[in-house]
Amino acid sequence: MASMNNFEKIFVNYLNRLRVPPTVVRLLNKGNIQPTGTILEIGAGLGYTSHAIFNKYHPSRIFICDFDATQVERGKKLTRAKFGSMPPEFVYQREDVLNLSFNDESFDMVISTLMFHHVEENLRDFKKTPRGISEIQRVLKPGGIFFYWDIANQEKVEQLMHDAGYTTLLSTRKQRVFQKP
Repeated sequence: MASMNNFEKIFVNYLNRLRVPPTVVRLLNKGNIQPTGTILEIGAGLGYTSHAIFNKYHPSRIFICDFDATQVERGKKLTRAKFGSMPPEFVYQREDVLNLSFNDESFDMVISTLMFHHVEENLRDFKKTPRGISEIQRVLKPGGIFFYWDIANQEKVEQLMHDAGYTTLLSTRKQRVFQKP
């Protein structure tokens, strides 16, 4: 997985703080999708989207995961500062979407926002992304929801999901929401 430099981290964290969480919540509301149960946010950065989902929907557990260990540690500090302590529903950990450590069918929802293009060496490549999508399909429970948002390969990801029997619940130019059969 490609590592981000400090400038990229600043940009991504800024974007994730201001734009991404309200967009995710708005689209979930538009699709009448209620995130409940156990949620995995992969490529979460500091966890701003998970915070927004927790505040709005109160799922029973949220795993806030990122490939970059410094992002995970900074996210823990941010969460403790925001909530006064780490909410028992939150679990921060380092994860690689290409090799998730979770058991099969562990999550009711998986969220990936602006992460998959970091998996590839070049923005438009589609060499490693199918492996990551396969891992998400593996850890998602039957009937579970996958929220996908990225700047590249939306149609290819949608084809992978449809080939695996998933239904598209919501589709915009950059975002897709799928349901596992």
